[in-house]
Amino acid sequence: MSPAVVVRGGYGVFLVAAPDRALRVLSGRPSTGGTRAVVRVLGLRQVAQAVVTAAVPEPVVWKVGAAVDVAHGLSAVGLAVAEPGWRRAGITVSLVAGAFAVSGMAAASGAGAGR
Repeated sequence: MSPAVVVRGGYGVFLVAAPDRALRVLSGRPSTGGTRAVVRVLGLRQVAQAVVTAAVPEPVVWKVGAAVDVAHGLSAVGLAVAEPGWRRAGITVSLVAGAFAVSGMAAASGAGAGR
């Protein structure tokens, strides 16, 4: 299994299992019921993407995953621009999403697509 899949899965589990802590780390803000739910949903997306990529580590899966990461990163940039109180979270999440997108494209172009 690719280290990128393991890191993504761990990140997703962290978001699901400890959304209050994740919010403090990512945003410096306290959590609410709504923000906690959003963090958990985003964590579940990360876990699902890790599971799918581990099960089918083909270049097309890595590329689709990278495209999803780019879209997620752009939405986080939008959050940072639109909501100054969430700027830190938006920037941090966009950087994480960018790193995942780069690692996905690297795995897609590598021999065996990260197998």
